[in-house]
Amino acid sequence: MKFYYFIFIFSSLIFHGQRYASQWYGMDEGLPQNSIKDITKDKYGFIWLSTDGGILRYDGASFLFTMILKSVV
Repeated sequence: MKFYYFIFIFSSLIFHGQRYASQWYGMDEGLPQNSIKDITKDKYGFIWLSTDGGILRYDGASFLFTMILKSVV
């Protein structure tokens, strides 16, 4: 009988566990290139992505691209 309780509790944990969703973004969704160098999140909830050509701000719906100008020294 204890075995059946164990199976019941274990199966309920499997079916009611956390579920994670992931979304893949590429050039079709607004990225200027597919190579991302670094990712960070700020205190306002924006996700910042660093690429070779500049930085991107993602607000959960769209990307805003800022180009980095390289200085010649």
